[in-house]
Amino acid sequence: MTGVARLDELLSPEELRAMVTRSDWRAAGVLLANFAIIAAALAVPALWPNPLTALAAVLILAGRQLGLEVLVHDCAHSLLFRRK
Repeated sequence: MTGVARLDELLSPEELRAMVTRSDWRAAGVLLANFAIIAAALAVPALWPNPLTALAAVLILAGRQLGLEVLVHDCAHSLLFRRK
């Protein structure tokens, strides 16, 4: 054993089930939250032009781009929403 705990050793069956159960509402909420963060990241440097706000926006947008790619990957495998 390498000293790494398995996921089923760290979480109860109920917690594990809640993590893998698909929910249309939760998926829609995650999408809306991502787009809200993107909108805010674009709005802040537009309202307060500053090199620091621009840098923060670039870093936030890079993170959300990765987050959206993960959601696209889940959609490609029909894992995000309950129905295809």
